[in-house]
Amino acid sequence: MAGAWRVWGRWVQRGSAAAVLVGLAAGCAPPPAARAPGEVNGLVVHTVAPGTPLKLALVPNSASRFWDLARSGLNKFEQETGIEVRMVCPPHGTLEEQKRIIEGLVAEGCHGLMVSVVSPEEQTAWLNELAARINIVTVDSDAPRSRRLLFVGPQHYDMGLATGMSIVRLLPSGGRIAVFCGDLTAENAVQRLRGIQDAIGRQQIQIVALKEDHTDLARARRQVEEVLREHPEIDLLTGLWSYNGGVIRQVLRHAGKAGAIKVVAFAEEEETLQGIEEGTIQCGVAQTAFDCAYLGATVLRDLALKGAGALPPGGAINTGFILVDRFNLAEIRETRTRQSSY
Repeated sequence: MAGAWRVWGRWVQRGSAAAVLVGLAAGCAPPPAARAPGEVNGLVVHTVAPGTPLKLALVPNSASRFWDLARSGLNKFEQETGIEVRMVCPPHGTLEEQKRIIEGLVAEGCHGLMVSVVSPEEQTAWLNELAARINIVTVDSDAPRSRRLLFVGPQHYDMGLATGMSIVRLLPSGGRIAVFCGDLTAENAVQRLRGIQDAIGRQQIQIVALKEDHTDLARARRQVEEVLREHPEIDLLTGLWSYNGGVIRQVLRHAGKAGAIKVVAFAEEEETLQGIEEGTIQCGVAQTAFDCAYLGATVLRDLALKGAGALPPGGAINTGFILVDRFNLAEIRETRTRQSSY
């Protein structure tokens, strides 16, 4: 159904036919059984009473295919622990949708929540209120000034820096580029763009267009077409979110400009990898939502059961990233296939 939430998991205790998750229409569940919260570095860590069935959830910042491997990471966690994790994607990637989903999960008695934050500036105060009630871990897109307990994901500035260095290598004499993204206020996009700007800052490379599509694929396609029409001299296109590379590939192929205009993209979806394989996209950088979800769920479980002592030092788990080109494409696909098998 168009616009329906993409939902995985039902919070069912393994070995039992009884679901412990109450539907949204059924009203609020009673507060989760819990012991007194503890603190570490001023952050509140909530624990559950022994024997309490854990309710964990992941709410991404969009419904893009990037998050499919997150479900696989949660599957691996579930197989190892017997704890099911619900995953609900906002269909249009809006702040309002994400807030509505999260508030419903909290009302149903969720003990721990992973969030890929849509807009940290607008959500920080609200996330702080939630953190006073349940354990919050951010994944992929952070809210660094909030009272979330931990960020799990790559260093997005470094990903942007690597992207920018690839652009410099592809345009040694300088040139004009355009940047496409789902939401420029998301922390991952902010840091990626800053990394690109720092890498190209002393080069003769100019960003002539900066486009934001709000995860609307039709709009993303129109924006690429507009850039080609309004900037016929454009030398390179780059996409900051997982689907942008595939959209750029489609438009360039349709316009007969594949190969004539260079492309660097965040390469986490198959269509972008196909573009690298055929040469429409020269290279990219990739992370994996699999690790974000698996490690995030693991930390939430440990915090709920063991308390503040389970919180990793430093405030973050760096899941890393990899440069992708046609030389290591087979390795990337092999990893994706292995992860998606869970």
